[in-house]
Amino acid sequence: MNKDLRVIKTEELIQKSLIFLLQQQSIEKLTVKDICAYAKIGRSTFYAHYMDKFDVLEKIIKTYSDSFDKLIQQRFSKNEVSESIQSIAKDITKKKTEIQTLFNSPYNHYNLEKSFLLILRKHCALYIETSSKYKQFNLPLTFMIDLYTSSAMTMIHYSLNNELSDNIFDFLQYLSDYGLKKA
Repeated sequence: MNKDLRVIKTEELIQKSLIFLLQQQSIEKLTVKDICAYAKIGRSTFYAHYMDKFDVLEKIIKTYSDSFDKLIQQRFSKNEVSESIQSIAKDITKKKTEIQTLFNSPYNHYNLEKSFLLILRKHCALYIETSSKYKQFNLPLTFMIDLYTSSAMTMIHYSLNNELSDNIFDFLQYLSDYGLKKA
């Protein structure tokens, strides 16, 4: 069953309000009253949609994580890892401010960066395990997974804070060609 458009818009308003307010102060200092005031809604409206401020944050993280997981899964299925990471970095920069804000959460359970890392690790592991080329280096699988996952996260961080250049993409392509291409 589809949600009513008014419900969707209200939940989006509450989520956007929380993200904006998180740029100003920590989740501990924020109150539901602050969120309601910024969103210009009543507390009863807030509680009709969410249990508390952490419920809002958890749903935001889940939405971004699910989208990222789907994006990674689609990109990795094309067997072009460096192009996939480049495309993902460009997609992420479209929501740069929101993602940077959600990356800065001090809580593991409510941290988008940790969620992205776990998703990347899962997909890198599946991809590398099916690649026979990495075996020629006689390196532990966990090392290869960590190497490519940390490279992807470095690119994501860099893309959130800087302009990406073709040189960076060329280097990632080289890294991918050298160690990750399926034989």
